[in-house]
Amino acid sequence: MVIIMKIKYAFLFILFVLFFPTSAYCQNPIGYLHNNDNYGIRIMRNNVPVLIESDIVHLFQNDIIYSRDAKKIIINWAPYARGKFLNDTVIVAAVVSRTDSKKMLNKIGDAIAGYLGFIKEDFYSTSAAQRSIYLTKFIDSTLTVVSFLPVVFTCSNGKTFTVYDFDHKELFTEDLKGENSFEFIPQKIDLKSDSIYYWKIMDNFDGRVGKIKIIDNKFQKKIRSDFSAIDKLAKNLSERNIKKALYLQMLSEIFYNDLDLYWLSYQMVQNINISKYPDAKYVVTRYIQHVDKIKNE
Repeated sequence: MVIIMKIKYAFLFILFVLFFPTSAYCQNPIGYLHNNDNYGIRIMRNNVPVLIESDIVHLFQNDIIYSRDAKKIIINWAPYARGKFLNDTVIVAAVVSRTDSKKMLNKIGDAIAGYLGFIKEDFYSTSAAQRSIYLTKFIDSTLTVVSFLPVVFTCSNGKTFTVYDFDHKELFTEDLKGENSFEFIPQKIDLKSDSIYYWKIMDNFDGRVGKIKIIDNKFQKKIRSDFSAIDKLAKNLSERNIKKALYLQMLSEIFYNDLDLYWLSYQMVQNINISKYPDAKYVVTRYIQHVDKIKNE
């Protein structure tokens, strides 16, 4: 009886692998392909043909895409993924190095448009392609910040906001005068890059504490430079902020081990009218998904 049961379960497992290769092969998509019958698209996954039944097809690492003209296929990739062309008719879906990912940002407009297209197709997991929050250098209570961009804190009838150095020496205190929110710009009190500081808010709830880490100068220079490039892409302030927010999310995906600026992406669009600028909705959705992912890890 035991032998029969073992044979039965072995047979069922073989059927599962044969008929459900996507489930057995990979957890999260790294791209979305826009199917077009004119290009004769075929996909092989783990040496098994993929049944294409819709206009949008999920792509996973090491998928092989065949087409009469591969260069005309429209694919939205995760910020850390791209298609490697073997020739004019074959593409391999691949996770790329951080160096290669950084090169993608050279064409900032195209990179942002590609990322927006990807999240519009319900890209969810930050841990796609072997990424994990446990690989980051910072624990959840540490906020990575850009020294020249404001951090908006909330409180209830705020009394004081104090910043301490790593040895808990007081560096700065501000009287909040009963405010319920306030801005803090790190560079105004000359906080050093690549350093950790503590903060404390005293309000009606007695007090909240946390940590901030100023990201290093190379990232600060890049963000400042790329923000300037984004300013040239759109004259409207709301549109610029949406593009900058998408850029910050993309940067956080590529350099996941160095920074997490999802919070800042949300801050940049939280006051934008979503009905007038619907792309802001995708920034907020990705922020919420990212926070939920961290909570559930």
